[in-house]
Amino acid sequence: MSHPALDDVSAWAALLRADRAGFREAAWARPGGHAGRASLVGADLRGLDLRGSGLERFDLSGADLRGAKVSGLSLASCRLQGTQLDGVLLEDEGRGVEALVSLWRGEAPAGGVLLRGADLSGLSLVGLELLDLDLSNARLEGASLRACTLERCDLRGAFAGGLDLSGGALVACRLDRAILSGLSIEDGKIEGCEAEDSDLRGLRAARSRWRGLMWLGTNLSEADLSGADFRRCQMRRVDLRGARLPETNGLRLDDCLR
Repeated sequence: MSHPALDDVSAWAALLRADRAGFREAAWARPGGHAGRASLVGADLRGLDLRGSGLERFDLSGADLRGAKVSGLSLASCRLQGTQLDGVLLEDEGRGVEALVSLWRGEAPAGGVLLRGADLSGLSLVGLELLDLDLSNARLEGASLRACTLERCDLRGAFAGGLDLSGGALVACRLDRAILSGLSIEDGKIEGCEAEDSDLRGLRAARSRWRGLMWLGTNLSEADLSGADFRRCQMRRVDLRGARLPETNGLRLDDCLR
């Protein structure tokens, strides 16, 4: 099978539309190996299902990805200057596109940004401070935010199953109705967060520090809180069945299932 030349935009785009598996094979066999950056500059990729396509280390400058499905792609390795992403992952206008591009580049966007409904599945960041982001109803499934701080972020209704926040922090965040099952925040901090009717089953939070929380109706079944340090924390109607709890005087449990 012959593969497109690195700079043959039309050939790469046609192959991606016609044969996603073939595109993936060609992407890995591209001249210069997988590290070789091929071009989809200005390509019209609207509405395509790009998941599992191998669309990594491509130059997507000026490409139109509106309506495309990109969950799990490593877009951080792509060039995104001028790429149209608002219709891909976002439900809101404003500065969301700029913030999304910054995130995929491994940079911290400025505060007060709307990323409501954004699909950031598989995003990988380390050690950033993410302040005042509206991530309500966003998807962060399988994302890795190790040692990151999320402060004053709105995560209400967010789906973030398997999110890795080890060594990081959730500070003054809204977590109501969020699905955070399997969240890992070991050796991290949760401070001043509100969580009502949230799903944190299987939470891994060993040796974490908890400060000033009020959690209502939250599912913490099978959570590992061993060695956690609680101060001024109250849980009411929380499901703690199967959870591993530390011996602490800093946690009030009212009408909780155990």
